[in-house]
Amino acid sequence: MINTSRQLLKMLKVRKEQLNKEYEGLKPYMDILMQENPVKGSDRAYYYRKEKNGRRYRRTYIGSSNNMEVLNIKKARYIAKALEVVEKDIALLNSLCDGYAFTGFRDINESIPKTYRLQSLDYYENLPDAGKEWMRRKEAEKAEYGQWHPEGLIHTVSNGIKVRTKSEMAIAEILLRNGIPFVYELPHVLKNGTIVHTDFTILSTIDYKTEILLEHEGSMADSGYRDKHSWRVENYYLSGYIPNVNIFFTYDGMNGSVDGEAIQRIVDGWLRPADDRT
Repeated sequence: MINTSRQLLKMLKVRKEQLNKEYEGLKPYMDILMQENPVKGSDRAYYYRKEKNGRRYRRTYIGSSNNMEVLNIKKARYIAKALEVVEKDIALLNSLCDGYAFTGFRDINESIPKTYRLQSLDYYENLPDAGKEWMRRKEAEKAEYGQWHPEGLIHTVSNGIKVRTKSEMAIAEILLRNGIPFVYELPHVLKNGTIVHTDFTILSTIDYKTEILLEHEGSMADSGYRDKHSWRVENYYLSGYIPNVNIFFTYDGMNGSVDGEAIQRIVDGWLRPADDRT
């Protein structure tokens, strides 16, 4: 939302500059009073200039609706009103952008006294600046879209974030234990324009530049779910996300549990330096 507001604010400022340029050329017409006399039974009209003459007005004929002076007087009034509306909208958007506060977990947690902050943020505090900056930036991006279906976030991870399933909670805990920066359900815009809320967007600590996506799939015994999974794999691929290269798909077992060792292999193979593995 805030990103959209800033883009709109930028567009309005450009529009204001354009209107001001037009305003300069129409200044001589700004204060002219004009009277319209419609022609009965026609859409035509004749226009007169109204000028104060003592306590009365004197009328001077200008021309019909296609007269250039008539058009300039009308355009001058339009430009003046447009500037009034644009300036009001700019003021409102400036107020919104200046007063907007991000509602991510970390933004809120760090805004309260340290004594009352939720714990289990050590993994974040121990990250290098590149990791911290990446998380702040990605969480800000997520906040701009708003939380997708928050009513489904029913499981709490040890760092305070909420996820939808026990399997996702287990994956998040493995990432936390290994000191891996991640953002849960960060929106990604695919090539076809669809917005997907990827389960885990992860930053590799090998170079603190490479991003890896992880989608955890459950209910694969359900044919409808398998169809959705196939759609995701195909459209991620068409958007440049190659399975087992920069996106990983993990699955629940038949008993509904997640394979923690499989997650750890992803961590060791793509997310942690070789000399930092346990």
